[in-house]
Amino acid sequence: MTSSVFRGIVFIVTALMFQCARAEGVPNTTAKEEYIKLTNALMASSVDPERVANVSNISFKRDAATFTLTSGKLYVMKPLHSRTPGVVFTGNGRFTFTPPTNIEKEQLRRHIASDTATIAFSSLVLFFADSTMTELSRYLRFDTDNNVDEANHALANLIQHHTEPKVQTFDDDILMTFLNNVQNTFFDAIFKEGANGAEYLYRVNPDDVEEIGFFREYTQSIIGSKRMFTINLFHTANEYREGIDLEEDKRAFNIIHYDMNVTMDKDFTARFAVTINAQNLIAGRRWLRFAMNTLKNDKSTVIIIDSILWDGKNETDNFFYDGRSLWVRATKPLDDLQKIQLTVYYNGTVFRRYRDEVYMETGYSTWYPRNYDSDRATFLMNINSPVEYNIAAAGRKVTATTVADTLRTSWVVEVPSEEVSFALGVYRERTYSDNAAAPVKLLYDNQSTKHDNVGNDVARARRYFSEWLGKPPFDSITVVEKYRSYGLFPGMIFMSHYSFSSSDKDGSEESFAARLIATQWWITGAGVKTYHDTWLQFALTNYCGLMYLQSIGFDNKSFFGFLRENKKRLKNLRVGIVGGLDEAPLWMGWRTATSTSNSDDYNRLLYNKGSWIIHMIRNMMMDVQTLNDQKFRAMMRDFYTTYNGKNPTTHDFQVMVEKHMNQKMDWFFNQWVYGTRVPKYKVAYKVNQSPEGKYIVTMKVKTENVPSNYMMPVLISANFGDKGSAPIRVLVQGTSCEFDLPMLPHFPEKIDFNILESVLCDYEMVEWE
Repeated sequence: MTSSVFRGIVFIVTALMFQCARAEGVPNTTAKEEYIKLTNALMASSVDPERVANVSNISFKRDAATFTLTSGKLYVMKPLHSRTPGVVFTGNGRFTFTPPTNIEKEQLRRHIASDTATIAFSSLVLFFADSTMTELSRYLRFDTDNNVDEANHALANLIQHHTEPKVQTFDDDILMTFLNNVQNTFFDAIFKEGANGAEYLYRVNPDDVEEIGFFREYTQSIIGSKRMFTINLFHTANEYREGIDLEEDKRAFNIIHYDMNVTMDKDFTARFAVTINAQNLIAGRRWLRFAMNTLKNDKSTVIIIDSILWDGKNETDNFFYDGRSLWVRATKPLDDLQKIQLTVYYNGTVFRRYRDEVYMETGYSTWYPRNYDSDRATFLMNINSPVEYNIAAAGRKVTATTVADTLRTSWVVEVPSEEVSFALGVYRERTYSDNAAAPVKLLYDNQSTKHDNVGNDVARARRYFSEWLGKPPFDSITVVEKYRSYGLFPGMIFMSHYSFSSSDKDGSEESFAARLIATQWWITGAGVKTYHDTWLQFALTNYCGLMYLQSIGFDNKSFFGFLRENKKRLKNLRVGIVGGLDEAPLWMGWRTATSTSNSDDYNRLLYNKGSWIIHMIRNMMMDVQTLNDQKFRAMMRDFYTTYNGKNPTTHDFQVMVEKHMNQKMDWFFNQWVYGTRVPKYKVAYKVNQSPEGKYIVTMKVKTENVPSNYMMPVLISANFGDKGSAPIRVLVQGTSCEFDLPMLPHFPEKIDFNILESVLCDYEMVEWE
């Protein structure tokens, strides 16, 4: 849910007007006229003075929330073409809300220090496409009351405060629901705590995978603008109760294939013709929405859409482009699984040159129409570009010819992938290979000084991951030096220019280069299904980069040094401008960020803690006697091979770990992925000699900051001085435990706790008491 979610409510009323207008025979309009007319009509909406009712102790539920209207007045909004879009309440009321799952209750506690929200309000605005009006009418008697200023003020304040008339952009999901003439369970409640408190939004949106949301207004500290922050998202009570698939596919359509034609002139103007082959997934809808964000900072757009063909027929009047979304209106409701072919023609000054690089002002992921819900499609790109520039693109190059001053190239992406792009520049080009591995092509700036370091690292990393994980999904990999962008695409990676000039000696650049190469396996290859699973991509790519560091001869000091640095960064989370909150579970994905946290906290948590989780799994799978990690490596290869070209979930990863460990791992994922606690150990031990002359070590471990059912295997080592050492795996359980180590043949001069950084923790060796 984006920050525009609150102001998007405005579309409900206007869309309802459109719905009824169509039924009453209003003359047809273009899609743009319809879109804008709806917005303008809403701006003038108000309550109906002839439909006002006194309210006393009315309660109604919407899934996990209960609204109680204790006393006051309820005003019905003026009908928009015979349809009631919403109501306004003023008086005394109460909102009570308890999330249904423990993880969402904990999330609510992070923000309001309670797992139940009880908020008193003096005004409430409801918009709905459900049975709310019918339900309320059972208890109310409506009459005339010309004193409606307070209600109109509440409504007008909402409309004015949460719109951006300059670009006329609102919440797209709300607009789509009502433009498509859908009557469903949609319900929005907006209310303010007390007279001057924060504004809240409670939403039921059946088109979202997580249908229920709870949001709170906050003011951005630096620029002072107001946004809505997501506190809770979850499924309906019925889905939890009935065991319905909680990750159901709610896409409106599925894009299967793209044919793209791009022509760029020397003055950087460009013409595009993009044909989209898709399949409709929801019967009865007329509107499709594609992501295509080309807005600049001043809200102006850098492209113009000339025309659209639908199945070869010109549909110029049936689209509207607002700078970030392309709206396409079908001439009649779409059938279930109906095939769709759209060709979008557009042009603009999309490119700019910086140094030797030609970059896209639109951004490298939003220059063509895409499904807002992730699709994996195949691609054919035909690109005509000035001959003086080198070019690299996602996928495999099929042809390259020169005609006059134009270079014509064709590229195919045969493995279904989420996104594609291309790069232009006055680059130098070199190919690097490592032994028998497939070569890696490098395009770099003429002023780069460390290109050989980068090229050798990415070639070695490709060989390393190919031997370990298996063949990457794309035969060729091209790495392009970039000053102005960053991107990961099928067979192509944009790498920061810093990597081409850095002289770091600690292995960070080698690890970073390998991490980017690893994305060909873990992001473009095996993706993730939802934002809840994003931590997997962060964790797997980052940890693979660290393992590469070990493989090329950096000593373990560097490897473990990076892990310890990751732990240090985790301790510094939530140090925002105005204070912070305790961290959220990794499973929250982008919701681990808060309105008051440091902007980098999200990356820190998912990269750093995620890497530790993979490292702990590796240690648990390691042969404790030989320290061999082949079992872990086999698990990783199996996971990639199984989900290459697919989008796995956190649960899928857990099942794979369980398969290779031959045991249930709920306890581990509950602690580290769905939980937030990091243990702190106080460790003591004593040594006694047995009658047989061997040595018995008794250990006592107290564990802080964990629940009573905590458990975690920890690697320790008995150090015998010049007689060597013995690694041992012990299971630490609960908040206090005592246990004996296996009999030792020699006197242990020292017991080392948590060797190989086997657990993300702090520990302290203390005297035996």
